Amino acid sequence: MFRSSSTVITMTVGFFFGGKRYSRIQVLSSILVSVGAILAISLRNTDRLEWLINSVDWRFAFGILVLSTASVLGAFLGIYTENIYARYGNHWQEMLFYTHLLGIPLFGILGSSIFHDIKTLWSAGSRIVLSKNFSLTILELMAYLLLNCVSQVICARGVNYLCGIASSLTVTIVLLGRKFVSLALSAYVFGNHFNKQGYLGAGILVVGTVLYSIATLQRKPKVD
Repeated sequence: MFRSSSTVITMTVGFFFGGKRYSRIQVLSSILVSVGAILAISLRNTDRLEWLINSVDWRFAFGILVLSTASVLGAFLGIYTENIYARYGNHWQEMLFYTHLLGIPLFGILGSSIFHDIKTLWSAGSRIVLSKNFSLTILELMAYLLLNCVSQVICARGVNYLCGIASSLTVTIVLLGRKFVSLALSAYVFGNHFNKQGYLGAGILVVGTVLYSIATLQRKPKVD
């Protein structure tokens, strides 16, 4: 829910620190996108949200602080990445390679936990028969893990490519829309349903996205 305000944060950081100027429609549409996402995500489980509010402690407050800080830093990173592409050229493949390569050592901190999870996946779940003639099977949970890795690769490539051809605010709105689509798909697959507030939030998000697209296309390419 707190990450859903990333469009407003990105616009604020871009205005005060990135020299960005936005039209009124872009500002309005960004606010609508954030409000719609918050409504759709948070109000689907009002009981859980009420429980979270009533059980606020220092850990909960610290978690909110971390999420808020991450959102602000992410906005600065988006502006910085946009400036790098503008200055040195659109080399998104190189950016994709180094951001993942340099992040690999950080997995060492959680190495034991990752190894334990892999062992759990390997020993649990049923098997999927790939070929009866050759007795070729694969663990169901490992198959899901493999499919998830493939989808993550496609997603990472798409995001980095988008960063090279669009502004940081556009990327943020697209990612927020993708998050909502993922939420809607998971709700459909697992048989969950939106309440009235959820549908209202979805409608506001769609309207905000359409307005932003129209406003962006109407502006000159050099004025972001």
